[in-house]
Amino acid sequence: MRSCEAGPRRSVAQAGGIAAVLGGMRAVPEDPVVQEAGCLALRNLSCSKEHRQAADELNSDYEILQCMWMHTGSATLQETALDALLVLSLPPEQMAETSALELAMHAAELHRVEGLHAKVCRLIAYLGKGGEPAKAQLTDFKAEDFLRKAKRAFPRSSQVHDAVESAQRVLLQLDQTEV
Repeated sequence: MRSCEAGPRRSVAQAGGIAAVLGGMRAVPEDPVVQEAGCLALRNLSCSKEHRQAADELNSDYEILQCMWMHTGSATLQETALDALLVLSLPPEQMAETSALELAMHAAELHRVEGLHAKVCRLIAYLGKGGEPAKAQLTDFKAEDFLRKAKRAFPRSSQVHDAVESAQRVLLQLDQTEV
């Protein structure tokens, strides 16, 4: 992702943009359009380590997960929310303490959308780089099964196949380090 340091995103984030976006999301949690726009804005404003830290301190992950939970019927919201979570780059252990993987896999079950499945695979790869809580969650939610199903569901998608292969490499490394 391009850095926002030289652009207008930095100015918006520094002027309280992240807090303003979260305030808007909290004001109308039932509106999927506002929630999706909020997730997109959080994704775009969290483009530097400083801004990701500010978003974390403001519990933006909680708001993103809440909108995923409330709006399971919107595939685009689910994909945008998951993308925002991935950009926030919470430590894998912290991410494992949330319901992110469960919500993401549920969204993928409901929606046969290439980009959403690819992002779930990216989340699996990201969690695979974490400690024991993250690894346990991958086992509990049968991440390897999800990867196989995603690859079969999108046989011509390089986006999904690349994400699956990346996640499988991470999981293979996990298996090798546990032996």
